[in-house]
Amino acid sequence: CASSTIMNASKNVLPLINARGTISTSPLSNILSIFSLLPNNQRAAALFLGLGHYKAHIRRLGQALGTRAGLLDQAMQKHLPGFTWLLGHGVSSCWLRGPEGLDGNALAVAAEQRGVLVEPGDIFFMNENPPRNYLRLGFSSIPAERIEQGISVLGALAREGSFLKT
Repeated sequence: CASSTIMNASKNVLPLINARGTISTSPLSNILSIFSLLPNNQRAAALFLGLGHYKAHIRRLGQALGTRAGLLDQAMQKHLPGFTWLLGHGVSSCWLRGPEGLDGNALAVAAEQRGVLVEPGDIFFMNENPPRNYLRLGFSSIPAERIEQGISVLGALAREGSFLKT
């Protein structure tokens, strides 16, 4: 195994001991050390991929996200009339468009006070006056059994009307 050396420009600053217990400061060993950093991590990744664990993980993740997306869609149909949304296949978040005049920033703050975290959508727009009636709902880490409750809270807040500009 090649030795590792901390480099500063082209000068050796601190030579480190290689796996054989010898110190080397040769330019070739410095170059080789770049390609052998943390070989245990490389091996772990190779095994993870080679043994099919990555494919199994992606399959499980897809199923979990699909289940959550379905629950989210049902809850929004029930609790958010007047809103539209975009849910794609394999996504971990949803774009929610509220009625014209909705203040998504104020709604997000009020939702947070009730334990529901959503992102105001205006920060994702590049134009000077972004629409304020968008929200981004992330659901990848939300337990499935809590999705409807959160959307119910969001819907109740939106129905209060205090977040609509007239």
